[in-house]
Amino acid sequence: MNTATEKVRTDVPPEEVARRIAEFRQAMAERLAHAVVVYHEPHQPCPWGCGLRILGIDFHLEKLIADESQRSKMLRDWWTGPGLVARCPRCRRHVAFEVLQKRTVPTVDSSISVLPDNWHEIALVYQRG
Repeated sequence: MNTATEKVRTDVPPEEVARRIAEFRQAMAERLAHAVVVYHEPHQPCPWGCGLRILGIDFHLEKLIADESQRSKMLRDWWTGPGLVARCPRCRRHVAFEVLQKRTVPTVDSSISVLPDNWHEIALVYQRG
């Protein structure tokens, strides 16, 4: 018998979680939804190890990127592609900010969407450290 105080436990297989995330991301890309993210542990620290912890970002691409076609490409890259590359506000090294994680970017090439160096002054960046 379920009561309001009992916890209902449902186990969702990892494959189903991955499928749902992919479906959500595709829907957001089709709608060109705003690029926003909340990072949970262990994905909050800068992947370069500088100590800055970014907990969440609202990129405000509409304020950062004037060209609509470039902004649309960035939104697709955000939701279904390799993410957005920007310099860490602290160590200034390139980081790929992705929907689920961050990763280091040792070299930047033209296939990657790169934000302007002042991105963190325009975006809403929730950080610690």
